[in-house]
Amino acid sequence: MRTTSRLDTRAVGQGALAGLAVIVPVTIGQEIVLAVVDDPCTDPVVVPIFVLILAGFALAGFRAARSTFGAPYPHGLLAGLAAFAAWLPLKVGKTAVFGGSFISDDCGADGGFLPAVIGGVTVALLAMGFGIVGSFLAVRRTRR
Repeated sequence: MRTTSRLDTRAVGQGALAGLAVIVPVTIGQEIVLAVVDDPCTDPVVVPIFVLILAGFALAGFRAARSTFGAPYPHGLLAGLAAFAAWLPLKVGKTAVFGGSFISDDCGADGGFLPAVIGGVTVALLAMGFGIVGSFLAVRRTRR
């Protein structure tokens, strides 16, 4: 007998909001920190910022998987992707208002269309992957 599970949009939304609760403050902090450092292109402070953003995507997946009764992995994936989709206008708006390249804030990238698309797709894939990681951690936690 085949069972089908429906998409729980409420769980995906809760997960995306939980992820954004981490990602948005980190993004704002990133802009403040990068404005203060001498060379934002080579400063090691960008690595922890990137790790915190990935942790936000994992938190989105974790929360979505905990909020749904079936199919935790697709819900985690979609919550990570939804957090990315909600975060993207913030990044694009920052670029439109303050200038700079979408990808690297003028750190050697030409800022053209193709690098922006490749960068956006890469971050979207990372968001989905870390959403699944978060849902995996939620499933492991509930099994204990």
